[in-house]
Formats: sequence, C-alpha cells, structure tokens
Amino acid sequence: MIEAAVLLAGGKSQRMGQDKARLPFGSEPLAARVYRTLAEVFPQVVVVTNQPDFPVPGAFCISDRFPGNGPLEGLASAFEAIDADRVLLVACDMPFLQPELLRALANEPDDADVIAPRTPRFREPLLAIYSRRLLPVLRERLGAGDCRVCGLIDDVNHREIGPEALRQHDPELRSFWNLNRPEDYEQALELLSR
Repeated sequence: MIEAAVLLAGGKSQRMGQDKARLPFGSEPLAARVYRTLAEVFPQVVVVTNQPDFPVPGAFCISDRFPGNGPLEGLASAFEAIDADRVLLVACDMPFLQPELLRALANEPDDADVIAPRTPRFREPLLAIYSRRLLPVLRERLGAGDCRVCGLIDDVNHREIGPEALRQHDPELRSFWNLNRPEDYEQALELLSR
C-alpha cells in the first residue's frame, strides 16, 4: 500500500493568472482542500511548494531542489526528502478528489514504475503513482533539461488504469477535474454550491 502523497503546489499558474493554491474554495484555500482530502487517506502528505506560507498550518512542506523544472523536479525533491518506495503525485488544482478513488490507487500493486489513470479524454500524470526506482532517471532527465512528465511516462515501465476501473470508485470521474483557467474555477465553484 502506498502511504505517501506528494502535493504539488508550486506551479506558475500562468493560464489561471493567479496562484491556484490560494484560490478561495468554499471555506478554505484550494490547496488546503486538496491537502485535507489526501490526509484522509495517506499517513504522510508532503507539499512541494516554493512559498514559505503554504495555507495549511503544520503541513510538511519542502521546496524544489532546483526550482523552475516543473512537476518532475517536485517529484524528485520529494523522493529525496522522504523515505517512501512509491508515492501518489497530485496537483493542487484538483478540488473534487474522491477518497474512495484515492484508496483504490493507494492499493494498486507495485508492478510498474508509473501507474497512471486514463480517462476517456486523457492520461492523467498528476494523479498518478510513481516509484522511487525512477529517481536516477528523474535526475538524469532533469539534468538534460527534459522536464516533460508525459515523456517520462512513455519512456519507462508504466501501466494505465482505464476509465471503467476508475468509474468503480469515482462514477463521474470528478477527481480528474482540474482548474487551469478562470472558467474552470468558476464552473467548479458552481458545482461546489449545488
């Protein structure tokens, strides 16, 4: 069973135009909501952020060892900071994570270096399982300037979890709704208010 989740909260949020981690979402910042949901399932939640005042008091926060290299740097930095064989890597802009789906992911067998969900629309690299075995590959790729998450997944031993299996734990696949643009945020607030 996977016992650690890595919450990425250091992105530039260019399409959103403001820091997604701090967007108000109900009674709390967006990243606090995601953190709280992860903490329901995982004994350890590590936040990768380059901001000293992450909006969850007492959260275990680390910074990217080499800032500016995106999610792969956050993943590598997390593996260097904690003792976990596998982690669930999660973006901070996914407000509708379903604990039942997270539990199912946490119980996936260790049979690939990356286990990534595939919805009917796309493969989700930022709600996926990564193995510590990748750390040397991560550092090599990052050192060569290759920061592409999907490129990494394509080049290593990986397995996908299809939409049918995902729907058993999240029938509407709401866990995979992320907030990239202001319109996404407005739609999510509307859904939250229902």
